[in-house]
Amino acid sequence: MDEQRAVGPAAAAYAAALRAAVSGFTAQGGTQREIAVAAHVAPATLSRYLSGERIAPHGFVASLDAFLTERERPLGDGVRERLEGLCGRAHEASRSPAVQLEHLKQELARVRGEKRAGGGELAALKTHADQLAGELERALERARRAETERGLLVRRVDEQEQKLQSAQSYTRQLQAELTAQHDQVVLVQREVEVLRRQNKTLLDENTATTSSERLEGAVPAVSTQAGEGEAEQNARPSLPPRDVPTSTFKPLRSRISTEHDR
Repeated sequence: MDEQRAVGPAAAAYAAALRAAVSGFTAQGGTQREIAVAAHVAPATLSRYLSGERIAPHGFVASLDAFLTERERPLGDGVRERLEGLCGRAHEASRSPAVQLEHLKQELARVRGEKRAGGGELAALKTHADQLAGELERALERARRAETERGLLVRRVDEQEQKLQSAQSYTRQLQAELTAQHDQVVLVQREVEVLRRQNKTLLDENTATTSSERLEGAVPAVSTQAGEGEAEQNARPSLPPRDVPTSTFKPLRSRISTEHDR
């Protein structure tokens, strides 16, 4: 395949793009021999690739990009894709069956590589999907537990709200009862005050009445004592005269005693 000469503008455009890709490296003192060693081709073969005498295979573009990247001169954005596109068109435009066969082999190898890469990526994606599915299941389980806990909290809040309402109602009832009892206490205090005044008035009136009764009863007591003195004096038997013998009065006493016994 490498022995065939490149024919047509497609091969010339591809060779020109390759020369532009390596010009930055060679302008800074790099040599084509270094590139040839890295690409595992002979320096003369590399020279033919760059001149367009031969069509460089797809693998050469990848090797060139890796070499320049190691030298911190990677192909610019879109340059590698442009080189690969020009390479494909140059091989397709070639009249050599060997070149076309090589191009087909390279395309097949590229497709297989992409398939392997795609298979690896697919496996990685499947693993990642399985991990995401596991995380999703765990997240759903946490969400279910959180929902259950939320339901419990809601019920507790409702219960606390009912208890609070009951406590408020009971507090209002107690406040109403205390207000009513306070009103009753005020009424009782007023009644007690009225009773105290009435009792004081009665005591004052009773004291005045008692004093007047004592004053009124003092005078009759004196006269009564005087009358009682006179009566007692009149009731006393008269003593006989001292010069009269006592025996004279004995018959009289006996008669009084007899009459009394009767």
